[in-house]
Amino acid sequence: MSAFIVSKSHIDSIISAGLAYGVEGLTKRSAMDEGRQLWEANILSVGVRYLGDPEALVIAGRIADVYVPRQVPVPSIAEAAKLVDCLEYQCVEHDGWPTSDAAAFLSKVREALLRNLEGYDAAAWGVAGAA
Repeated sequence: MSAFIVSKSHIDSIISAGLAYGVEGLTKRSAMDEGRQLWEANILSVGVRYLGDPEALVIAGRIADVYVPRQVPVPSIAEAAKLVDCLEYQCVEHDGWPTSDAAAFLSKVREALLRNLEGYDAAAWGVAGAA
């Protein structure tokens, strides 16, 4: 698959899921910054992969600078997980991704989705038995 810049609606849906499923530290107030970081990471990754032109990255980055979250329908846990996986795939082309704030935020979204998965709380913590 090739890397691409995801739509604003894609970012909005991840932010919406994060708010609905209780991502630690995410508020309506911080949503703009988190969404902007996600989009900037995506733009940087695609730029590193395809453009090779630092000026093009600066211009493209201005799109992310004006990011304001829009309220969209909350995706299901499965839909949100797929959106997170897709965005992460689009962001891994630059060396700073693994330690970026955007990567850490997507990890927090995944954790919140897992905690909200039906049956998660009732599932066994460990499995007893012979090793």
